[in-house]
Amino acid sequence: MLNDLVKESAKVGLKINESKTKSMRNRFATSSPITIANTPIGNVEEYVYLGRQLNPPNEILPEIHRRRRAGWAAFKSIEQATDSMTCQKTKAKLFDQTVLPALCYGAETWTLTKKNSEALRVSHAVLERRLVGIKLSEQRERGIHQEDIRRLSQVKDPLKHIRQQKLRWAGHIARRTDSRWTTTTLEWCPKDWKRPVGRPPMRWSDELRKNYCIYDNNNKMVKHWTTRAKDRDLWRAVIISGQHVYPNTHYASLYIEVEVIGIPNDCVREKSKVVQRNSVNPIWNHTTQLRIACVDLAFLRIAVCDSGQNGKVVAHRVVPVQCIRPGFRHLPLRTPTNLPIDNAMIFLRTRFEQEEHIYLHDDDSNAYCNLEHTLAYRTDMTPGLSPTPILKKQIFVLRITGAFADETAITVHSESGSTVKTVMQQALLNAGKNADQVEEYVLIEEAIPSQSGEDPIDQRVLPLNEPIMDAVACWNGSMRRFVLRKKGSDPSSRAWITSIIKSGTTSSTSVAPSPLTNIKSASSTQLHGRSLDSEAIGEHLEVTEGKWLNPRARSMGDTFLVCVHNVSEDQPYAILRASINSTASDIIRQVFVKARRPNIDETEYVLVEETSDDSKAPSTGPMSNKYNSNNTSTTQTTHFLNIFLSKIVPSALFKVIPH
Repeated sequence: MLNDLVKESAKVGLKINESKTKSMRNRFATSSPITIANTPIGNVEEYVYLGRQLNPPNEILPEIHRRRRAGWAAFKSIEQATDSMTCQKTKAKLFDQTVLPALCYGAETWTLTKKNSEALRVSHAVLERRLVGIKLSEQRERGIHQEDIRRLSQVKDPLKHIRQQKLRWAGHIARRTDSRWTTTTLEWCPKDWKRPVGRPPMRWSDELRKNYCIYDNNNKMVKHWTTRAKDRDLWRAVIISGQHVYPNTHYASLYIEVEVIGIPNDCVREKSKVVQRNSVNPIWNHTTQLRIACVDLAFLRIAVCDSGQNGKVVAHRVVPVQCIRPGFRHLPLRTPTNLPIDNAMIFLRTRFEQEEHIYLHDDDSNAYCNLEHTLAYRTDMTPGLSPTPILKKQIFVLRITGAFADETAITVHSESGSTVKTVMQQALLNAGKNADQVEEYVLIEEAIPSQSGEDPIDQRVLPLNEPIMDAVACWNGSMRRFVLRKKGSDPSSRAWITSIIKSGTTSSTSVAPSPLTNIKSASSTQLHGRSLDSEAIGEHLEVTEGKWLNPRARSMGDTFLVCVHNVSEDQPYAILRASINSTASDIIRQVFVKARRPNIDETEYVLVEETSDDSKAPSTGPMSNKYNSNNTSTTQTTHFLNIFLSKIVPSALFKVIPH
């Protein structure tokens, strides 16, 4: 590879400096010499790359020593300026902008142990004492705690700063959809290799896996930290801080308890971390996600507890969930006897989403139901405030077979942006298997064979990074299913998967409807609400009379999914993607192309939209029909699409009978 680099560099007039080119080997590499143009390259035990010192055992302590020297050099450059300042807030801001970045450069890639964290904390404490002008001997004589110096200096905690940088970097990597080295390394699971016996050394992701994996009580599964990191808003802090939460006490070590009181299925309790010796303005940065089935009977209780007194509740507040407003709020606290406390409050951020289940199979609709919840947001101070609707979050209920020997189907829940890999990991977790071995499995999309057995089975291996709902959108009313298969090491298994991949490239774009779809699926009455996310905008697609959208088109902001019912006798409905500029005539023409009925005169058909009366409940309100003319844009006549361009709008085809 190096010789090829030399040849390609010479073509553009570049030359590698052999005296500055070195190599470093770890214990897994061979000892064979490396040469460039017949010149051997020397080996080194450590080197600095992009400002960080690297070594074969990947030890962080030598890099921390370099960061300490860099921090002192940065402090010396501003020491004369800070000595002449009188405003401590300005000193702290200058310190955090110059010394802290030099001390914590590249810390988001560190694997911090207790020893390394203590060395970094001690170095920062020495610089902090120099900033406020207190010597170590004076601190010991006067019995000043480090928390008091931190409150006096007003600088940031280096360990908290490193943790925040690491969380930002981890969330950035988890939300990537490409195959760059950082993403591949994070998801890589080596085969035929085990960690050493005993207590293995800590890895970069062990801290995230230990502190940020949560247990979902509803799905009875552990959510990996990467699942939380993919949701940017969920990855941020919810309960941010508190002010004067412990009356008449300033140095208590406090934590919070978040509890939901309601029906047994909704009751849950979580605890945050402990903030040591700070009850004036403790910062918890605690994030929690609560699933509530019955909002009318649910109450949210936030309690502040003292860890030094065996979890004694010093302040709390119980609020009905219906009365909580979304966004950033200060929630006043009360005593355990429900008396108000002066200036005691919790600063939090809340967000509400309603999970709307969309069923791809009729049997699943009996197990789940969609309830329309409205938050009143009414208090005694604002009795006339109108209700605000909740944002809807669509949950697609899928079935995956093949995880068990008896072909028992596993029900998984996916979102509009969920990839095939995410669905496979959830299926493996529900089956009680290791989700880290997802690379050893493939997800196959196949057509359900007919009763006669004459038609061949159409199969296609789905790529791991493909959105799962893009495959469902191409079913067009045909009966298909997802099958999870494990890759075998024998040649016959590899040949079988290769044959499916080759055949899937030609058959995936032409899915024939199955004769088994005479009964209308329950999903046709539930396909409403917000559809695919607009963040995954890849390119602009537009529907014209001569050029149609690719059935495997990705989720794009200029397109939307539409479900059209009563297409034909053997095809009760069809799900297709269209441009937001499409008219009703374009939708009708595209439906007949999907249904393989090109000889039908589309001018004899119109689109009828069924809308419910907003003044009544959605489940009991009357349905009204609204006819869309063939030259009318669908996005201009649909109320939901005027607000959410990616809404799935159920429509129906009816033939015009001339009088």
